[in-house]
Amino acid sequence: MIKQLSFTKYTKEILPDFRLRINQAESEEELRNVFFQASKTLFDVFLANNPPCEPLDIRLEPDSRPYFALSRRLTHDRNFHRIWENSDLAAVLGRMAETAVHRWRHLGTHQEKTTAKIRSRPTGGKTR
Repeated sequence: MIKQLSFTKYTKEILPDFRLRINQAESEEELRNVFFQASKTLFDVFLANNPPCEPLDIRLEPDSRPYFALSRRLTHDRNFHRIWENSDLAAVLGRMAETAVHRWRHLGTHQEKTTAKIRSRPTGGKTR
């Protein structure tokens, strides 16, 4: 019998920072980067950078569930495939992707507020 691996413990360690960075993201590209970095952190725990993950290996896909896609290079790696099939990694990534897509949609519906907020920021110095 193959042991079921759980990413939940590791997810709890990265979720606070992930949520903070997602909520602070002001562009779709920034959301993609935050999702990739958090996903890569989880992958590195069990894969020990073998194969090393690149931004095109783990992509946020806001137009269709499960809201993320993995590269063929990654999914065809024997070690990765074994972990993917015997862990809760798919569910964990799915929840993280849902969080990112929720923010993505918020940015899309409130783009004028986001743009105004970016333009109204002080460029430096102290304000009183």
